[in-house]
Amino acid sequence: MEYPKIDLEKLPTVMDLIEKAGELMETQAIENNKELQDIEKELQTLTGKSDLSVLDFNYYWASESLETVAKKALFEKPQKRVLQPKEIKEMVLHILEQEEAVMDWQLEFLEVCTELPITDYIFYPDDMGLSMEATLEEIAEKIILDCQAEQ
Repeated sequence: MEYPKIDLEKLPTVMDLIEKAGELMETQAIENNKELQDIEKELQTLTGKSDLSVLDFNYYWASESLETVAKKALFEKPQKRVLQPKEIKEMVLHILEQEEAVMDWQLEFLEVCTELPITDYIFYPDDMGLSMEATLEEIAEKIILDCQAEQ
């Protein structure tokens, strides 16, 4: 099973920077804010993501914890690869057991690899031709079938 990679030693620093950026965006002008630009550059360096925007963390607390947001910032971007049906099934069967940051990464990973809206399959199975009461096993089988039909 594929898991995101993260450098836990960087986590406290990334959390501090995100928290500081959030506070600045709440209390100061965002445009042309040198301090925010500096935080953004430091976060880009720490995460290795040159496209990371400090604006992604504006009001992060409305939907996620600081630790979750920081972990997601540190995760490597999912890379497309061919997944075997067994891998898809294993990931789908256990995806809801993961902590939020890992679950979000795995959803994105599956979407990148299958080119299917995996989030919809998991959380809105009725939109994908299944019953709302569909089991994760049934959802995994449908994803595998639809993935094979796309190829």
